[in-house]
Amino acid sequence: MVALPMLSLPFIAWLVWEYVDWKNDIFMITSDEIFDIDRKPFGKEEKRAAQIESILNTSYTREGIIAYMFNYGTVKITVGGAQFDFQDVADPAGVQADINRRRMVRIAKKNEDAGKDDRERFATWIAAYHENADSFKKPIIVPKDDEKKSSEK
Repeated sequence: MVALPMLSLPFIAWLVWEYVDWKNDIFMITSDEIFDIDRKPFGKEEKRAAQIESILNTSYTREGIIAYMFNYGTVKITVGGAQFDFQDVADPAGVQADINRRRMVRIAKKNEDAGKDDRERFATWIAAYHENADSFKKPIIVPKDDEKKSSEK
């Protein structure tokens, strides 16, 4: 009776360690960035971030029958040459869809802002043209042949 709890103690300690390690990992998506923060219990912390419009590809995997039963898996995000893995997230298809939706919203907003800047610049040009329209209507005075020859000498 005493040997069984003593033999299961390392297994329980390992399970607790894995749970705390999983619980410390943070996968965060904001309107303009994604973050992957990996913390080890009593250890180092690794933080990676990328602009959401820099995402090239997203995919997800669910491996094993238990992952299908409990609907969890890994969402893989390719940003430039780097790969972000959001491991063991609930509803990986929903997470992937959320990332893609936020990415499209960010790109649309960026394009809208660029279009707004272009419209403002064009309006400034039109206003400058109308302010100087009178100077464009003045006749151009071409020097006569005698004046050209005297200026060439």
